[in-house]
Amino acid sequence: MKEEISFHLIDLLEKRISVAEFRDIFFEKYNTFETVFLSATEDPINHDIFYRLIEIDYDTQTNEVLGLVKKYLNHNKTERVLTDEKIALVEEKLGYTLPKSYTDFMKNSNEDFFENHSVIPIKETVPANLKYYLGEGFWEINDFYKISLDENDTKGILYGKSIAKEWGLPNKIIPIEGDGHTWIAFDYRNTTNEPEIVFIESEKHLSLKLANNFTELLDMLLPYNSVYDEDGNIIYKSTS
Repeated sequence: MKEEISFHLIDLLEKRISVAEFRDIFFEKYNTFETVFLSATEDPINHDIFYRLIEIDYDTQTNEVLGLVKKYLNHNKTERVLTDEKIALVEEKLGYTLPKSYTDFMKNSNEDFFENHSVIPIKETVPANLKYYLGEGFWEINDFYKISLDENDTKGILYGKSIAKEWGLPNKIIPIEGDGHTWIAFDYRNTTNEPEIVFIESEKHLSLKLANNFTELLDMLLPYNSVYDEDGNIIYKSTS
């Protein structure tokens, strides 16, 4: 989604489309633009740019619009850069060293990754008290929390940790995905640097190991349409 918007902005910046053409694209894809500009961490710069773009018309000076586009692209490029220093600061706030496989993934992650990898097969025997959640033998995942210093960033790992604390999860559980009721998490209860990946629910804190580490988890992920059909029926056939 962000890539699509960036392409339109860059096309305008490099004069492959006119301001008038951009305006038509902007209002045709208004909801997409609104989501990209306004959903991320209540960023006042992005908000200001978005509302100024709303006001452009066919008579708006090209340079004025190009200035807004440059400001957006430069600002968000800076925000997206994940440095070792930023990782260290996040780890300090978490109180744990994040797995290198996870930090490397976040440095290089492709936003399209979860369009093709979104279901975790459950390899461990599912106990009776977790059958409600994992009884099908698979668990769907939409994204991982990113490494963000903003504790109010609802897509960031610090926010995930704070919400998990509110739900009473053990301190050594660091969520990397979840909705408040169920989570995928790093489990530091038996290690300090290379945690297992677990599923954990919030009511009784019942958990089950999903993978030995983050690398293994990535290798396990399957495309949704290889596991379920359009009606949600399981069609997956193991090759092992």
